[in-house]
Amino acid sequence: MKIAVAGGDERMLTTASRLEAAGYECIRIALGKESLPPEEIPEDVAAVILPLPYAKGGRLCSPMSDKQYDVGEILKAGNKSTVFFGGGLPSECENYVDYSASESFRLKNAVATAEGAILLALSGRKRTLFKSSALVIGYGRIGAYLTRLLLAFGAKVTVAARREESRLLAELGSATPVPIDSLPDAVADADLIFNTVPYPLVSGDALSKAKNDALIIELASPPGGFESPCEGMIKASGLPGRFFPTSAGDTVFEAIYPILCERGITP
Repeated sequence: MKIAVAGGDERMLTTASRLEAAGYECIRIALGKESLPPEEIPEDVAAVILPLPYAKGGRLCSPMSDKQYDVGEILKAGNKSTVFFGGGLPSECENYVDYSASESFRLKNAVATAEGAILLALSGRKRTLFKSSALVIGYGRIGAYLTRLLLAFGAKVTVAARREESRLLAELGSATPVPIDSLPDAVADADLIFNTVPYPLVSGDALSKAKNDALIIELASPPGGFESPCEGMIKASGLPGRFFPTSAGDTVFEAIYPILCERGITP
């Protein structure tokens, strides 16, 4: 059974290797010098696996390729029964599958993102996390796991969240909860600021109160949580693929393999 893995970064190479280990004939597309261009996706391909996100500005996300490709043309490849998997792929037909929509995928991705944020924090400062004051904005999947990691390092963690339930959960986990309207004071007290909310919550006035040496890390997708990003802010999207491509590739495989089997696409 033929499967094409098209575009993406090193994590998609791991996904391709896992598919081959499972018995599929895997064709690498726009994944480095030895891969093929999209026009060589065979007509009898059973599935095409695209990255997360699958496209930007109508172009396939293919950072390992020196060319850009129209993702619309790629979605016409194969035949009428070819199934397309992609992170964020719209479910406009039964042959489109957004593998990033599963809760297990999102949780695993959150773990890798949070651990990547810790790596940035450890390498970006001259002080230990121990006894540092950290502010985590948002208490979803990433915020909750990041808070656990920071506390394990001995940091003093404040969690800013809109929902009372989230603040209660943060408090039960030994963090100090504050409502969003208390962000200016929380920002002023923090040595490290991590945002996980994908829409502006931190005003420019609030951010101006940050310490001169505060490390500010934006983990959310655009537009992010800051109305006016400041100089020195680290925009840290794509951490799973950047720091943990093997684990991130495993996560993609583990999300798509059961669906392949359900649809009868077996080796």
